[in-house]
Amino acid sequence: KQAGAADHLGLNPSVPATCFPTAATVACSWDPALGEQLGRAMGEEAAAQDEEIVAAYARYNEAHQRIEDISMQETPDFDQMGALTREMEEIQEEIKNFPLAKAMRQARNAFTAMMQQVNSELSKVLSPGSAGCSGDCSGCGGHCRH
Repeated sequence: KQAGAADHLGLNPSVPATCFPTAATVACSWDPALGEQLGRAMGEEAAAQDEEIVAAYARYNEAHQRIEDISMQETPDFDQMGALTREMEEIQEEIKNFPLAKAMRQARNAFTAMMQQVNSELSKVLSPGSAGCSGDCSGCGGHCRH
């Protein structure tokens, strides 16, 4: 990504970026902690390039903290807690509509679909006597996620 106007020649300065491995590469590690670490790093880098989403998350976290503080009072103000909860719901909707958040959801959904397919294929190989998904999970115990 180029800072300012893109010239398509690489002459203008670029914004520093990390080349992250593909989701398939990370999945092949079979290390959920690595996936979480990668997700955190990607989120931090993306947030650094999108100040609006960072501000929205800050507002959300602030409202959440205020709810916790109010709930710890001797006589909590439930009306104020309700108003803060509604504010948090509005912020969640705002965050969902950011292009970055949409792209992250699409990537997560694609990754989940890919892992379901991998698990399905593994089940077929590891249970060669089964005829595949019967639709009622009697043969797989729910692992096929049909």
